[in-house]
Amino acid sequence: MAEFLILLLFSSKFVTSGNSQQVTLQAYDNTAMVGMPIDEWALDYDSTVSIPGMVSVRVMGSIPVVADPAMPKNSSIYVDCGPTQSKLRQQNDEDDDNVEKNVPGFFWLDDHLVCQSGFYNITTLMQMDGTIHTPIPVSSRRTEWVLYGEFWPQNERFSLTNSVADIILVSSQNHATRSIFRQVKSIVSPLEQRRIRLAQQLQNGWGLYNHNSLQEAILLPEGIRLKWDFCGSSDSSSSCDKSPKIPATVRPLVASVTPARNTPEVMQYEVGYPAQNATLEVMYRFGPNDRMELTFLSTSAPTNGYIRFSADVAYFPARRGSIVTSSSSSISVAAVGLRSITFCACGLGRSSGFPVEESNPIIMVPVPKAGHSFTVHGFDSTEMDETEYDCMKKGTQDVTMIQNHLQDSKLATLTRGIDAAIYYNLIYTPMERTLIAPVSRGWGKALCMPALLPELEYVLFDWDNVLVAYMMGIRGKKDLAYASLIQVVRSRTAKGFIPNFSAGGAKSQDRTEPPLAAKVLLFLAEKFDDKWIVDYLWDDLAIQMDWFWSNRRLDDFIVLGSDPVLYPNSHSTNTMQGARYESGLDNSPMYDGKFFKGNLMQLYDVGMTSLVLQECESLITLASLIGKDANDLKHRANLLRQSLQKSWDPDDGIYTNMFVNGSFYKRRSPTSFYPLLSKVATDAQVDSMVEHWLTNETRFCIGRRTEDCWWGLPSISADDPSFPGLGYWRGYVWGPMSILVYWALDNYSHLPQVSLAKHQLANQMSDMFLNLWEKKGRVCENYSPRHNSTECTGDRFYHWGALTGVLALMERNETELTTSISRL
Repeated sequence: MAEFLILLLFSSKFVTSGNSQQVTLQAYDNTAMVGMPIDEWALDYDSTVSIPGMVSVRVMGSIPVVADPAMPKNSSIYVDCGPTQSKLRQQNDEDDDNVEKNVPGFFWLDDHLVCQSGFYNITTLMQMDGTIHTPIPVSSRRTEWVLYGEFWPQNERFSLTNSVADIILVSSQNHATRSIFRQVKSIVSPLEQRRIRLAQQLQNGWGLYNHNSLQEAILLPEGIRLKWDFCGSSDSSSSCDKSPKIPATVRPLVASVTPARNTPEVMQYEVGYPAQNATLEVMYRFGPNDRMELTFLSTSAPTNGYIRFSADVAYFPARRGSIVTSSSSSISVAAVGLRSITFCACGLGRSSGFPVEESNPIIMVPVPKAGHSFTVHGFDSTEMDETEYDCMKKGTQDVTMIQNHLQDSKLATLTRGIDAAIYYNLIYTPMERTLIAPVSRGWGKALCMPALLPELEYVLFDWDNVLVAYMMGIRGKKDLAYASLIQVVRSRTAKGFIPNFSAGGAKSQDRTEPPLAAKVLLFLAEKFDDKWIVDYLWDDLAIQMDWFWSNRRLDDFIVLGSDPVLYPNSHSTNTMQGARYESGLDNSPMYDGKFFKGNLMQLYDVGMTSLVLQECESLITLASLIGKDANDLKHRANLLRQSLQKSWDPDDGIYTNMFVNGSFYKRRSPTSFYPLLSKVATDAQVDSMVEHWLTNETRFCIGRRTEDCWWGLPSISADDPSFPGLGYWRGYVWGPMSILVYWALDNYSHLPQVSLAKHQLANQMSDMFLNLWEKKGRVCENYSPRHNSTECTGDRFYHWGALTGVLALMERNETELTTSISRL
C-alpha cells in the first residue's frame, strides 16, 4: 500500500512559550473529508508521520492573541507562502530530478485565505488578505486566530513545508519583522468546531450546485455530476447548444422545499431552443437515500433533436473519481473513497446511446415528441431496487410534470417565488467549504480570481448576501441562513470591513457596502433562540464598526469612501465612483457631482449613518445576550443619533444629506426614511414624512400613485429631475430599499397613518413581484415603477428581488408557509 509522508516543520526562528507548537492533522481516505479520519494526531511542527491510504488532509489549530509588551500597538501579521503565495509543496520520489510540485489545497488564517494551489490562478496578491501587501491588524477584540487547511495530495509523498506557516509580525513603529508564535494549540474552539460541522452537514444531497449551469445535477459530498446538453442532431461533436443555462436565461417554475430539508425536493424550469423550434420542461426530483430523477417533457419538439448526457466528478482536485461502467443507456461513476452512482435513461422507446470514448462515455437520447417525456434516474450503485431494475430492463411510462399554473392563493404563489429565488441561486464551491447563494448565477467570472474550472467561479456581495441569509431565516432554514451569514461576515478584509465583493480570494480592498449583518444576526438569534452564532460573529461585526468609526466618520456622521489600493484592475478605487459603489446605490442621483476629497465624499450621508447606527444598536442588544462589553458602541450610537437629528430639513420635512458646509443636497431617495430604523424621528416628523413624501403620488407613490409611478418606492423621488429617464438606481424599484423602509415604518406602527402606509407598501411590492413571477418566472434585480412594464429592468433572476414579496408574508406572519409539492 502506498504511503504518504506528512511533514509539518515550522521555522526554527519562531519564538515559543509554554507548550510546544502543535496542530491537529486529520487524514481521510476520501476527498470530501467526511466520516471518521483514518488517522489523527496533534503534531509538533518538526514531526514526520506516514499515513497509508491517505487521500485528503485537514489541518487545524489556533493561535491565542496575548498581550505582549514587546508587541507594539497596531502591529499586524501576514503569512508568507512563498513568491507565488501558493507554496504548498509535494515531493514525488519517482521524479528523477526530485522536483517539488504544488499540492492542491487551501490554507486560511482566521478565515483569510492566505495560500492556495490548484484552483485559481493568482494574478495579484494585492487583492488577497494576510499577505505582505495586506497584513492583518492585531485586534484587542479577537482572542485567537484559527489556522485551517484542506489539502488533496495526488502523489505518494506529501509535505507541508515551513513556508506555509511562516507567520510574521510587522511592527507599527519601525516596520521591523519577526516570526512569531506565542503558543500554537492543536484544538480549535468549540465555536469553530461547530461552524465546521455546520458546513459539512450542508454538503449532503443533490442540487444544481454549479454557479454557471442549471444543466448539471451534483451530489454532495461526493461531487458526482450528471450533465446534459440539447443537440440538434446525433452528431454530439458539433451540433450541441453550448450557451450557459442559468435562471436568467430560462423560466424557473418550481423549487419545492419542505421544513425538514435545507435543499429542494423538486426543481422545474422551462427552456427554449428557438433555432430548433424546441421547448422543454425540465424537472429534477431529489429524493430520499440520495436518489435523483431528471425528467424531460417536450412541449414542442423538432423533427431531429437529442439530449446528450455525460457524467463525471466536479470540483477537481477537491473531488476525484472515475467512470466505472457504461452502456448504451447507463453510466456509473465512483468517487474516491465514497459511493458509486449509476445513471440510467428510462422510458426511451427508441433510445440510442453509445460511449464516445472510454474515458468520457455519453448517452444520446432522442427528444420525445410533443407531450411525451423520458426520465434519467440516478441512484447508489449498491442499492438498486426493483424500480431501477425495471427501468433499466423495460423503460417506464411518461411522467406527469408539476403544473405551475395551479390555482394557488396569493401567499402560496409568493412563497413559491421566494423559494425559487433562494434555491435557484444555491451553489457549492470548495473555496467557501459550504453551500452559498450568490445574488445571481453567472456573475462570478468578471470578479473572481481566474478559476481553473467553471464550477469554481462565484462571487459574494456584502449586503446582497446578508439579505439572502435574512430570507432564509424568514423561511425557517436556520442552517442555510447561518452558513450564508457566516460566509459573508468572515469574508471581511484584513482591515476589518466586509468587502463590496469577495470571490476566490480576491476582495474589494477599498470599500464596503451598506452594513446589515448585525441586524440580520439579531433577527436570526431571536427567531431561533440561539446564542452560538452570536458568540461566533460578534467580534467580527464589532471590528467592522471600529473600521467605520476610524475610516468613514466625518464630524460624527458616516460618509462614503473608497481607499487607495495597490493592485491593478481596481474597479474605480480611490475615486468618486468607488465611493458611489460603497453606497450600494451605484449611480444614484444623490451622488451626482464631484465632492470627493482624499478618500471620502464630502457629504454627510443619512442612509449610511442610519445603517451604522442600526448596526451599533443591534450589537449592543446582542452583547447583552453573551456578556460582551459594548460601552464604546453605546457612545458611538449616541453621537450618530445626535448627528442624524441635524440632518432634518425643516423646510421640506424630511431627512436629507448635507454637504460639509451645512447646506442640504436635496436629492431624496428611500434612504431618507432610514433614521426611522433607530427611532430617531418624533411621531410628528414621521407623520409628516409619510403624508408629504411616502404617500405622495408625485414622490414615493405608496397608496396614491400614477401610471409612471405605479408600483411605488422608486429609488429616487418621482419629482427628481432624473426620474423620467430612469436607469438603475435612478428610479427603478429595489428589494433592499423596500425591506429597509418596511422595517423603518414598523417602528412607528402605533401611528394609524404609518400602519396603513406599511400595509400599502407590502401590497404594492408583492403585486409588483407577482406580476413578473407569474407571467415569466422572473425575480428581478430591480423593477420599473411604471404600470405598463413587462420585463425586468436589470438581471432577470437576482435573489434580493424576492424581498419585495417577503413583505406580504411578514405582514401576514406567514413566513414559514410550506411549498412542498411532490415527493419521490
